Amino acid sequence: MFLQKRFIFLLAVFAAAALLPLNSASQWVSQVSGSEHDLYAVYFLNENTGVIGSASSFYNLTQFLGGEILRTTNSGENWSRVLLDSNLRVKSFAFLDQNTGFAIGGSYSVQGYLYKTTNSGLNWTNIPLPSIHSHFYNMQIVSPTIAFLSAFDGVYKSTNTGTNWERVVVAYDSPPGDYSWRKLFFTDANTGFYASDSGKIRKTTDSGMNWSLSYVRSDLVVTDITFVNSSTGFITGKSGILLRTTNSGNSWEEISLGTNAILYSVKFPNQFIGFIAAVGKVFKTYNSGSNWQEVFDQNSDSLLGAYFLNPDIGYVAGIHGKVYKTITGGVIGVNNISGEIPKEFVLSQNF
Repeated sequence: MFLQKRFIFLLAVFAAAALLPLNSASQWVSQVSGSEHDLYAVYFLNENTGVIGSASSFYNLTQFLGGEILRTTNSGENWSRVLLDSNLRVKSFAFLDQNTGFAIGGSYSVQGYLYKTTNSGLNWTNIPLPSIHSHFYNMQIVSPTIAFLSAFDGVYKSTNTGTNWERVVVAYDSPPGDYSWRKLFFTDANTGFYASDSGKIRKTTDSGMNWSLSYVRSDLVVTDITFVNSSTGFITGKSGILLRTTNSGNSWEEISLGTNAILYSVKFPNQFIGFIAAVGKVFKTYNSGSNWQEVFDQNSDSLLGAYFLNPDIGYVAGIHGKVYKTITGGVIGVNNISGEIPKEFVLSQNF
């Protein structure tokens, strides 16, 4: 009798779960950004305050489709535009602390643009960089004074937190006829990686003074790079390419996601759990990238940027101003209300 009751209970639970709508089951909630542009950059300072930046896509260079920064102070329930500059085309954000941060972008290969905020993204001031004629992609602040900036023509370093910049590596190696991407990531103040869409990954161990080729792959068009610690890092690219290193970039292995879609953004809120935003999908890993599963399907709409405050709370943004939020790590949430294993289940009639 006990086994029969337990079977009936579990059957009822699974039947109820099967009736849930797709968005409810996957636990991704759509938010109204108020923008119609492509949203590439997402950053949250805390559970309440965050910023999103838009940028035009490569295929729409002739018209304005970006250059705005949106801000929320209530976890994405409402967004307001705090900056509009069609030349900016925001690609990423970097923050030194809860108040001071930067918006990174530019007009592709023509001119880089860097905006700075000192009040948590409410107001932004342009930092003039007349001598740098190159689009910026991302920035990492590795100490209170030292920061690195990835650009179309290489890597720039600042020793006064973004006021002045010096190019420390020259890299004009974009593949012919393809869109240019450049991304960098530093695991500490000395060791960093610079990946380009030419399939070349460069590494420095002396804070950008010298760089060496760490990896070369002709069909790799890099879109993002991140490390979870000094040894383990990930690179995403076009054609569903995902690379992982577990030895500080000395070698890279490809991990299959079972898709040929562009993988735009990879984020790890801790060393085990990670997310990838791609064309129409979000993938998740629980074991440091060895295995991945699809946790969100948004048809063919590109999801261009992602940010996770922790393994549960995260945001993805994409084309046409779309923003989605999860508070359960992208999967169905189950609240643990007791650690006691029940001795029996009872299913009673309600009529």
